[in-house]
Amino acid sequence: MSRIIDRGAITAAYVGIGMAITIVASFTLIIPIEWLIWLLAVPSGLLIGYYANQRSNRVAGPWPRMLVNGVFAGVVTGVTVALLLLLIKAIFFYADNGFLPALLILELMSRKGQTLSELLAPLRAKYFISGEINTKLSDMSLIPAKLEALAAKYADGHVYSLDGTSVEYPDWHFNVRASNTEPMLRLNLEAVTPELMEKKRDEVLALIRS
Repeated sequence: MSRIIDRGAITAAYVGIGMAITIVASFTLIIPIEWLIWLLAVPSGLLIGYYANQRSNRVAGPWPRMLVNGVFAGVVTGVTVALLLLLIKAIFFYADNGFLPALLILELMSRKGQTLSELLAPLRAKYFISGEINTKLSDMSLIPAKLEALAAKYADGHVYSLDGTSVEYPDWHFNVRASNTEPMLRLNLEAVTPELMEKKRDEVLALIRS
């Protein structure tokens, strides 16, 4: 026993740290549902606070000591949850997460009572997409030169190279990126009319395949 808190509360705090790690890892890295972390934080803190007094044989009092034990173990658990969540967000700040867009699309489908194809129909009538077109090259070493040639050819557009070479114009845009596993370039192009889409698709493909 310490002068402020019981040893059992310190043990319970360690258990709370383990519980916090399990909760945060489960609902950020395995099943990314962040609101569940906050939902579970309060009952977890209460449970650890109760466990702190069970470990200390303080179920019958005195109440001030029980309160200190419970608050100590619960706060340690809560602070661990918050710090771990912030740490994971910092580490994976630039990482992709496919679950969130999928859940948002499902929510939109549910709210509007439409299928995915019905939701996309107005966009397909307004924007015309080439689909992904793959072009195989003889060697991976050719890829940088091809991407640079595309950037130079369309330098009067908005050119950026976040993932391959992307170029934007007011009425059409495209992205050409390399495969990570084989000597291949992937083209995706979109325009406001089918005629413009076909014309620019063929133009970009001719440069890629030249």
